[in-house]
Amino acid sequence: MISSTPVKSSLILHISRPVKVLIKKFSLALLFIIAIFGIFISKSDNPYSYKLRTSVLDFASPAIGAMSKPINFVSNMSESFASYLFVHSKNESLVQENTMLKNKLVNLSGVAYENESLKKLLNYMEQIEYSYISAKVVGNTSGPFYSSIIINVGNNYNVRKGQAVVNEAGLVGRVTEVGEKSSRVMLLTDINSNIPVISNRSRERSIMSGNNDNVPRLLYLPNESKSVEGEVVLTSGDGELYPYGLNVGVIKVNSNGVRYVQPFAKWHKLEHLSVIDYSG
Repeated sequence: MISSTPVKSSLILHISRPVKVLIKKFSLALLFIIAIFGIFISKSDNPYSYKLRTSVLDFASPAIGAMSKPINFVSNMSESFASYLFVHSKNESLVQENTMLKNKLVNLSGVAYENESLKKLLNYMEQIEYSYISAKVVGNTSGPFYSSIIINVGNNYNVRKGQAVVNEAGLVGRVTEVGEKSSRVMLLTDINSNIPVISNRSRERSIMSGNNDNVPRLLYLPNESKSVEGEVVLTSGDGELYPYGLNVGVIKVNSNGVRYVQPFAKWHKLEHLSVIDYSG
């Protein structure tokens, strides 16, 4: 007996083929008609068309919202990434600018310090009322048995041996050797330095003698000295080696009553100096 199932399947297949072809032929026309109908509905002011449009909108809005989320997410991610790149680039630029400003600030601080130092030195030299020669320290030649520095002026600026050297704080030392373009200055702490001085209140004269230490000793004071700790010491002008009235330092008294001088000049900060053009 022959089964009827293959016959039925072939028959359905035979009938469905023309239907598929027909659908394909009229699908484009159907879409065109739907589009024209949609335009007509969207432009019509008829209450029914308005209701239809709003119904379609209510039906389609959830789907549109769901479809727009991935697009918005990608768009936001793109904007965030672009913002990150901009902020990162701006941050690098600001870091470089900040570094540059810090360097400028350091340089300006150095210039301000130098300017202030020169102002103090100029003011001090105006009080001394002697002519002077500006100089700068170019080397420190101190050792265990001597204390001296090198300055950048010599015969080319008429520097002479024996001239006093000061900075904005007070006396530093005196010129001991003169070259063509440089000179050696023996500091007042040198063991060979002996400077006639006077205390500003007790008016006691003495000799400040260097000992290669930071605090030279006061020699030849009266037996019953009236000088006290903290009293200012000045050059006395005796012997005409130094002009009168140069600031030297303040008196310090140890437990044995021995008097020393703490110089105003800071040896680790010597930079700008003046050679006093003075001849007794």
